[in-house]
Amino acid sequence: MPLTGTPVLAEERRSLSTLLISHPCFLDHLTPIGHPERPDRLRAIDRVLEHERFQALERETAAMGTVEAIARAHPMAYVDQLYKSAPEEGLVRLDADTTLSPAAGKRPARCRRGLSGRR
Repeated sequence: MPLTGTPVLAEERRSLSTLLISHPCFLDHLTPIGHPERPDRLRAIDRVLEHERFQALERETAAMGTVEAIARAHPMAYVDQLYKSAPEEGLVRLDADTTLSPAAGKRPARCRRGLSGRR
């Protein structure tokens, strides 16, 4: 079934860009072997994005978040429990696909701007 709506003109497509938001602390997020959100996968993606083809990609380092920002989306009791559950070493499994590593006890990185481009 074809998509309907206003077609995107070629000149509009050329004006679109992609923003890559990352932070070195993302490599501290340890997960079990085989989990898709693992440091080795991020390293592999970073190696690919070093290629000349991706040099025009806009890049930004995520700012460090605050507990207050997290609490706007989650009850503070839940946030406190996550920080208390973070291990000093190894992994703690919360459910079938959520694992805490020592990095979970650190302040989270967050985006300074959303898709709209506003800061």
